[in-house]
Amino acid sequence: MTAPALRTTARPSESLDARLAREQSTLQARSMAAVVLAVIGVVALALVASAWLMADGRWMTLPRAVPIAVWAAALAVAAGLVWALRTRNADVLSLTSLAAAIEREQALRSGSLRGALEVASTGVLGARASQDVARRLAPGVLAPQVGQRLGRAVTVAGVMAAITVGALSWSARQAPDGFAATVHPVRAWRGTLLPALGFEKLPTLVPRGMSVSLRVRAEGRNSVTISRRAEGEAWRDTTLRVRADGLATLALGAVSAPITVRVNDGRAPELNGVITVADRGWIGDVALFADYPAYLGRTDESMEPVPPLRVPRGTNVRVTAMLRGGARDAMLTDGRDTVRFPASVNGAAVSAILPLDHDGSWSWIASATPQADAATLPPELPDALAFTVVPDKRPDVAIVSPVSDTAIGPTGIVPVYIDASDDHGVSNVSLQVWRESAGATGAVTRERIDVASPASPLFEGGVSIALDGRKLEPGDRLHVTAIATDDSPWRQTTVSAEVLLRVPSLTEQRAMARALADSLAAQAQRLAQQEKRLQQNTDAAARNRDLKGGGTSEEAKANGTAKSEGGKSQSMSFSAAEKAKQLARDQQQLGAKVDSLRQNAKELESRLKNANALDTALASRMKDIQKMLRDAMTPEMQKQLEELNKNSERLSGTEAQKSMQQLGEQQKQMREQLEKSAEMLKRAALEGAMQTLRDDATDLAKAQKQTADRMDGRPGESREGAPSNPKELADRARELEREVQALAKRLEEAGAKPGASKTRAAQPLVNQAADAMQKAAQAAAQKQAGEQGDAKAGEKGEAKPGEKPGEKPGEQPNGQQGQQGTPKPGQQGQSQQGGKPQPGQQGQQPGGQQQGGPPQGGEPQAGQQGNPGDQARKAADAMDKAAQQLSAARDAQVDAWKTELSSELDQSINETMQL
Repeated sequence: MTAPALRTTARPSESLDARLAREQSTLQARSMAAVVLAVIGVVALALVASAWLMADGRWMTLPRAVPIAVWAAALAVAAGLVWALRTRNADVLSLTSLAAAIEREQALRSGSLRGALEVASTGVLGARASQDVARRLAPGVLAPQVGQRLGRAVTVAGVMAAITVGALSWSARQAPDGFAATVHPVRAWRGTLLPALGFEKLPTLVPRGMSVSLRVRAEGRNSVTISRRAEGEAWRDTTLRVRADGLATLALGAVSAPITVRVNDGRAPELNGVITVADRGWIGDVALFADYPAYLGRTDESMEPVPPLRVPRGTNVRVTAMLRGGARDAMLTDGRDTVRFPASVNGAAVSAILPLDHDGSWSWIASATPQADAATLPPELPDALAFTVVPDKRPDVAIVSPVSDTAIGPTGIVPVYIDASDDHGVSNVSLQVWRESAGATGAVTRERIDVASPASPLFEGGVSIALDGRKLEPGDRLHVTAIATDDSPWRQTTVSAEVLLRVPSLTEQRAMARALADSLAAQAQRLAQQEKRLQQNTDAAARNRDLKGGGTSEEAKANGTAKSEGGKSQSMSFSAAEKAKQLARDQQQLGAKVDSLRQNAKELESRLKNANALDTALASRMKDIQKMLRDAMTPEMQKQLEELNKNSERLSGTEAQKSMQQLGEQQKQMREQLEKSAEMLKRAALEGAMQTLRDDATDLAKAQKQTADRMDGRPGESREGAPSNPKELADRARELEREVQALAKRLEEAGAKPGASKTRAAQPLVNQAADAMQKAAQAAAQKQAGEQGDAKAGEKGEAKPGEKPGEKPGEQPNGQQGQQGTPKPGQQGQSQQGGKPQPGQQGQQPGGQQQGGPPQGGEPQAGQQGNPGDQARKAADAMDKAAQQLSAARDAQVDAWKTELSSELDQSINETMQL
């Protein structure tokens, strides 16, 4: 390969000496660059080798002079290389050698250039010869081949230097400790290349006997040597490996004397430390004594100061401890309260009282007595005293009767039963009663009724709330709660769930009376049927042959023969005796049911009275019913039951048979009494239903009339508890219609034709009232919507619908007042009903007047419902007529029953006279 020619242009006036000197200078610069690059490569290579040689902490184990020796060797090699290259290049680049190389490369005669150089300064002829030789030289580079060889040397040296410098940079990242030791040989010699050795939280003062562990920071080391010596002992060395986190740990164990510690890594300055030992005071012999509150009735006792420490609230714990070794100023604190112990001499016992009313951990605090000749340590403290305070539970109280909200009457008494309990004792139980009047606002009156002061963990009892004198009205409510107070010093109270005692409205009381009357009539009928079946069973048992010598021979031998004064009595079998006893028990149970029926009849009388539906005749009938039920279980029947039980016990068949025959006769009389009572209860239920429905219709008619007056703007008082909303009145009328229809059906089934026919006649009137009230509600809603629209239009300044701008509200275009709210003559009695009659409507009233027919002109258009007040008044008139019709039905049916009773009495008198 031919080296590129040196681009040197000969100057016309330049001499041969000058050209040769310039060529020599250029080639010497190339030679020097090659030498410098070669030296850089050699030094970098030496440093790379040294970095990897001393990596991973090996520089600390190698002799200290290794890094310096590496540098010395590298510099020596570089110096030898420089000397060798410069010596070789000096021979090649001398003028004589360069001239000979030029003669060879320029194809000159050997020695011509060198001779010209020698004679160039001898004279004119020499100078001319020198000029001739210079003219024969080629322009530009005189020795291109020599320049190429030097250029290749520069390239090779540069590549080698780049490679070694890159390897040195990579080694600095991969072997940082070896590179640092190579680059800083003096610091590596002194051992200051790494962070200094240090102790991690070395305790300089420890209590005697305390276990101590040394932790040494030795970053970058592989191992360290720890030397320690206790006072009066020899040195002991331990070599430890350093963990990845740069720490080395050595456990010294329990320290009983001062210790001197030295740490050495073989290169860095030695680390020294001293651990001083001192004595410390302590608090010991902790004892606890619990003083419990008096209300617990619990004996005071000692406690072990180990968790868990559970004490009742209000307990005072006396803490006793011993202060030793100079400990003083002891105290206990839970972060909120602090209790100090009294001052004492060393070794004396101290005590303090902890009042415990909340959970807390009481920690010890103490100080040490200062010592002039020794270090002072804080005293050793016991574990904290963690107390869990068990709070006193609030008492539990509940009203067990009445269980839930209950309907009551305006008079009488209401028994209230209470259950209360507490974990230790109930000190007081009371009732809180306050009245809420129907529709009343403002403050309510409360009263407190003390029930008992049991002073025991459990209480079961009650008290009666007197209703007389409270002037309760329908709709009023009594709120009742029970309050229990425990026997603790904190007098904790608990209020039970509230129970409402509600006085029903007259409508509700009437409905309740009707339901109870129907239930009692059905119950009396069932009891009469049960008595009939029981009479049949008694007659069948009296005719049973087992009463006279029946049963097996074994039973006859076991039973023997019963004798009486009048002769011998046949024995009865054991099974027959048990059947006889069962008959007696069944009769006793039936008698109890009859007595319960009598009590319920008395309650029915009270409910009818509260509903204002108990007139003189009905009251007399209820008294008769109660008397018949009371006389149903006669003393003779009770006597026969006792005789039957005695004869069955003696297994006397003849006497038992006689007792059962007589019992059957008494049962027949009782059955007849029950049948009469059931019939009377049935009639009383029907009469009460007609009376209460008549009263409901009357009240509803009054409410509708008052609603009509309000719609027309007339002043009027509304009945308290009565519905006033037209929609509610319409719904109540529909409900009353269904009840009237059901009553008419029951009257027909009972054969009460006069009452049934007149009750049927009241049904269309109730329907008419419901329809009219429905229309009144719709008209009122439309009127309200129109007033709201007019108000909005008035706020915007617009004309109302149907008016021209400038007209007064309600004025016709011709100036006359509108008559929208005034019905035309002949239209007041017209129904606003549609073309089809309502279900259950018969179309005519008893007087022959047409009811519910379509108005003239067919269906009314929207907005033409008429004046709502007129519709409500029309409903009130129809409902009032219905009430009159129901009253007439009751009177007619009562008269019919009286006539029937008179006929029965006349017939019985005639039969008696014939007998």
